[in-house]
Amino acid sequence: QLAAARGDNALAQQHLLRASKLQPTDEKIRNDLGVVYLNQLQLEQARFQFLTAMELKQSDSLAAMNLATLLIYQNKWTQAAELASRAGLTPEQITDARARAEQLRKNPATASPPASPVARLARQQNRPTPEVQP
Repeated sequence: QLAAARGDNALAQQHLLRASKLQPTDEKIRNDLGVVYLNQLQLEQARFQFLTAMELKQSDSLAAMNLATLLIYQNKWTQAAELASRAGLTPEQITDARARAEQLRKNPATASPPASPVARLARQQNRPTPEVQP
């Protein structure tokens, strides 16, 4: 996650691919890998990872929000709306997804993903985000 936050998507991808092999059913790893792929505009790989994360933990809206970002980026508004309805995304989440999709269009390297639960907790506690070394 830290590598991706620094804009080093290649290193983040390396670590997350290794982590996904060690823990293939961890939805957070799958979601984060999808974000890295999305930042690199590897859209099919991103889509697969987001769908996998959603399947692994259907109650978590983060992967659904990231998939909505991808669909909006691709101008697939009908699919994004259907996903938002099925996943119970809030209007704020859709607004965030749209803003992120716009930022991806302008400059993929600077599009910041929604924070993972680990990053949010670290920020709330005023601590650095731990880097996971799989």
